[in-house]
Amino acid sequence: MRQRRLQDCVRAWHEADRGQGRAKGVEQERSLLRRLTGRTFGADTAGRFPTLLAGIENPERLADVGEWIIDCASGDELIARLENSS
Repeated sequence: MRQRRLQDCVRAWHEADRGQGRAKGVEQERSLLRRLTGRTFGADTAGRFPTLLAGIENPERLADVGEWIIDCASGDELIARLENSS
């Protein structure tokens, strides 16, 4: 019984740690996307970007946004894609 409780505690700790690691990774990816946006489209677009990224938790969706930074011809086009994809 005691061994089982210990295993449950360890499992819960690992799951919590994984969740924190995932959250940190998502925030790092958002930060990278903001920097790329600023370098590609300038400070005005980069300033509008964080609010739109805040609701995106899925790493695959963030990867899509990274591709849009490459594909879009202007900051306005990028912002429009983000607004329309929500």
